[in-house]
Amino acid sequence: MKGIFNMTVKVGHPPEKTYPTSSAVVVGTLAEYEKAYGALASPPELIADGFWLDTTGSVVKIIGQDERGALYGAFEYIQMVAQGNFSMSLNESYEYTGLTSS
Repeated sequence: MKGIFNMTVKVGHPPEKTYPTSSAVVVGTLAEYEKAYGALASPPELIADGFWLDTTGSVVKIIGQDERGALYGAFEYIQMVAQGNFSMSLNESYEYTGLTSS
């Protein structure tokens, strides 16, 4: 992030169930998120390797069905930031549920 925004970011693993109160990016599986912060109001239904990217508010949530899904979601968000591609409004959610066959 320093190379993109010229700022240092804090990286950590929350030991307690305290939700971030300032700008943050939370990345993890749905199970990890709910263990750390409690249940989501309306959790997404994701398939294996799927992810949910939520940029509403000051906390970006990247929630994967599994670890690979969380990683894919993080890559998607990094790509958006690096390209300045915010065609998805910063007040929307994006859900990747897998590839469909044609």
